Amino acid sequence: VAAWLMNGVCKPPHGDVFKSWAARMMNKFPHLNITTCHSYEIEYKYNYRCTTSWCGVVYGRHSKSIKVKTQVCSKCCGRLELMPQLKADGTPRKQRKANAFSLYVKENMKRFKAQHPNTPQKEIMTLMGQAYKESKT
Repeated sequence: VAAWLMNGVCKPPHGDVFKSWAARMMNKFPHLNITTCHSYEIEYKYNYRCTTSWCGVVYGRHSKSIKVKTQVCSKCCGRLELMPQLKADGTPRKQRKANAFSLYVKENMKRFKAQHPNTPQKEIMTLMGQAYKESKT
């Protein structure tokens, strides 16, 4: 943060300016150990596990970015499966039901896109929102 606030430098994030500030702070406060590495475990929203019994490698991702039908384990080339999402206490996270508007969008999106070709998605969603409100009255 000091590199950005004091020097106006944000790129590269851990470059020479960052390192000079880290050295200054560690000289002033010897109990600090400033590094570019973290010591905490990253909690991923999506975890994929290799299905091969002897492998079992787990790949963590923040989004559903692994295509389990086409991508394989980098260690053994085994199939991957999406593991259930868990709450912080380790219990499975429950799937939420779709609300009425999201069901309306799912059922009517093709029709709206056909009626409004070359219209940006943002405008189509605005139109759908208006139509949904009208259908409720």
